[in-house]
Amino acid sequence: MKKPSTIAPWAGIVLLSVLLGGTARAGLPQEAPTPKRKLVLVLDGPPLEAPAEAKSLWRQGALFLLHLLPDTLNLGITTAADGGRVLLPGGVLTAAHRQRAVAELSRALPSGKSRPLLELLHLVLEGLGPQEPEARALVVLTWGGGGGEAPPKKAPDPAQDLEDLSDRCRRQGLPVYGVVCGSGKGPEALGRIIAATGGGLWVAGDEAALPRVLLELYTVLTHPPQAPVGDKGFLLDPLVTAAVVAAPRAVPNQPVLLTDPGGVPITPQTPLKTATWLSGSTWDLAVLPQPRTGWWTISRAQPGGVRVFLTTDLQLQSPWRYQEVGGDEALGAAVTLKLRGEPWVPERGEPVVFQGILTFPGQPPVTIALEPPGEDVAPLCPPGTWVGWFPPLSREGPAVLRLQALGKTFQRELALPLALGPPWYRLTMAASGGLHLLPVSPRPLHHLRGLARWTSPGG
Repeated sequence: MKKPSTIAPWAGIVLLSVLLGGTARAGLPQEAPTPKRKLVLVLDGPPLEAPAEAKSLWRQGALFLLHLLPDTLNLGITTAADGGRVLLPGGVLTAAHRQRAVAELSRALPSGKSRPLLELLHLVLEGLGPQEPEARALVVLTWGGGGGEAPPKKAPDPAQDLEDLSDRCRRQGLPVYGVVCGSGKGPEALGRIIAATGGGLWVAGDEAALPRVLLELYTVLTHPPQAPVGDKGFLLDPLVTAAVVAAPRAVPNQPVLLTDPGGVPITPQTPLKTATWLSGSTWDLAVLPQPRTGWWTISRAQPGGVRVFLTTDLQLQSPWRYQEVGGDEALGAAVTLKLRGEPWVPERGEPVVFQGILTFPGQPPVTIALEPPGEDVAPLCPPGTWVGWFPPLSREGPAVLRLQALGKTFQRELALPLALGPPWYRLTMAASGGLHLLPVSPRPLHHLRGLARWTSPGG
């Protein structure tokens, strides 16, 4: 695939309706078994009068997302310029379809008033219809200068319209996610809809942060199998049929350097014959079908920012899933190694370390070892499960739970996003008839998917 052309500055909102399902794009996998999933991606671009830096940052994000999304999608592109028009009819997102989408976006210049964001979201919901069995989500890529705040003309009360829009998203089973490109906070209405629907919001303040934020969003939406990346690089084994190396650049306009197990350097100028290399000013995507077995190294990338997504029959799965955990909870972590959907035990003599790593923005990670479950937990675990417990962390905010299986000949990682909320329990001392009571009041309206337990200093 040729290097994509640069998108010309343009205002308005581009709507991409995609149906996720089937086989992943040449190495960009999804969780197995792959469920049908509908994703609506709304690109809210800056206007022509916006600063050049804002337009450049937003264009980089749009290009990266367009190439990161897997093939076999049903993709349609519509712009809100001129009151809304179709740029690209719906169709399977093959390589040719993707190139055509980039070309159409490059020629899409505004010549009329753009449709406001809230009004467009109403139209999106009307097109989606009622809730369906397939999981689905809505993602908005906007810019930090704000905009899109004007409500539809038919809504005299903006607050009521915003509440109605949030209710429609919830009824249709549609969590909303947002990425703001730039230092601003983006449309205030978008943040309120995200909070009401249980989605997530990220801010990419500069070029360096943008690809990392979009990779986190992709991980949240798809939970793809990964290879852990450390100081030594990453290990690929014979069960990996394809890999995608997604690398934010340490220095803009300076490509990363990938080296295969045989010491052969791979760059955009010298790619493998079977590999595909896609680039922006701040990121590189190397698609490696049937990669060589062994340790790969990568340099000139942002430390800790590289992700290696795998297409493989050997995957980590977690029977315990969380959306939110209270800050006073002992968080349980559980993982099962499966080969083609069945529990898999490495060959005798293959040492494997199972561990859980809880990461927080701007703070040191917390690591625990995972072990076979004890008698009290074993009934809650499928065969072959390894478990462990993080102590209560007394923190609040977003976090990522990384589950790893580190063997001598293979390595796997599964990243699960979660939120650490305020304490779930309130303890109050009371005296009654000389007896000291400890009423425990769970915080209402919070539900935990998975397993957690409350601990006290006395056990």
